[in-house]
Amino acid sequence: MKEFLSNITSNSIFVLAIVIIVLVIAMTLFKAICKRNLQKNQQKTLPLIKHFLIDIVKNHDNKEFIRQKIKEIKRKIPLRATWCKEMMIDEMILIKKKLSPEEAETITLIYRTLKLYKFSSSLINDNKIYKKCLGFYHYETMSYSNGINKIIPYLKNKNQLIQSNASVAYLSLTNISIENTLYKSKKRIKRNKEKVENLFYIQKYPYNSNIDFWLKAKKTSILLLGLKIAAHESNGNDTAAIIQLLSHKSNTVKNETLITIRKLHIQEAEDKILSILNQFSPSLQEQSLQTLKVIGTNKTIEYIQNRMSYFDNLELKITATDCLETLLMKEKIITS
Repeated sequence: MKEFLSNITSNSIFVLAIVIIVLVIAMTLFKAICKRNLQKNQQKTLPLIKHFLIDIVKNHDNKEFIRQKIKEIKRKIPLRATWCKEMMIDEMILIKKKLSPEEAETITLIYRTLKLYKFSSSLINDNKIYKKCLGFYHYETMSYSNGINKIIPYLKNKNQLIQSNASVAYLSLTNISIENTLYKSKKRIKRNKEKVENLFYIQKYPYNSNIDFWLKAKKTSILLLGLKIAAHESNGNDTAAIIQLLSHKSNTVKNETLITIRKLHIQEAEDKILSILNQFSPSLQEQSLQTLKVIGTNKTIEYIQNRMSYFDNLELKITATDCLETLLMKEKIITS
C-alpha cells in the first residue's frame, strides 16, 4: 500500500511538473504572439495617424472636413487601446511644435474632441511619478486649460520633480506670456507677475520680485520658474546667474537654462556650453546645439568641424550639421 501511494505521489509530482512546463511554454508563446500582433498593429496605425494629422493641419479652416476626418480615424484605428492613445498624443505633440498658432489650435481641438485629456488625467492619477509628469506635459503641450484645477493640488507636492513639472504646466496653461519684453504692454507684464506671485503663494514660498533671487533658489521648481520669467523679463543683470545653472545637478534645470540662453541670445554662454557639451546627455547635447545655432560664433564653427565624428548619434549629427551650416551662412553674410 505504501509503495502504491509512493508511486502515485511521485507520478503526480512528475505530471504536475510537466503541466507547469507546458503552461510556461504556452504563456511565453502567447506573449510573443501578442507582442508581434501589437507591433503589427502599431506599424499599421502610425501612418494613419500621421496622415490624419497632416490632413487636419492642411485644412484647419474647414470645420466640416475636420469632422469627417475625425469620424474616419475613429473607424480606422483602435483608439480605445492605451498604446493607440499614447501614439496619437505623441504624434500630436511632435507636429504641434512645428505649427503656427492657428494650426496648433486645431491640434488642441482634436485632443479635446477625441477626449484624450481623459487618458492624460489617468496618468496624473497614477502613483508612478513619471506618469504624473507625463500627464502634466500632455496638458501643457496640448494647451488643455481645463486641466488647471487638476494640476493645482500638485503645486505644493513634497516631491520636487512632481512640483516642478506641475509648476511649469500651470504657468503655461495660465497663458503666461513669453514674447520679448520690448514688445509687450505694461499691463501684460503686470498680469504675468501676478500669475507667478499666485503660484508662489500656493506653494507657500516667499515671493521676491528680484529674478536673481529665484535663480539662486534651492528648490528646482523655483529655479525653473525663475528661468521662465528671466526668458522674457531679463534686464541683463542676471546673465552670470543663468550661465551658472548650466552646471546644475538637475538635467531639467540645464535644459531650461539652454532654452533661456537661446531666447535671450546670451552669447557669453558660448564658451561654457562648448566646454561642457561632451559631458551632456544626447538630449542636452541636442538642446545645446540648438542654442549654439542662435548664439554661436567662429568658436562653435571650429568646435563642430573638429568634432563632427564624435557625434555618433544620427539625430545629433543632423542637428550639428544644421547648426554648422546656419553659422557658416551667418558668417558669409557678415563678411560679404
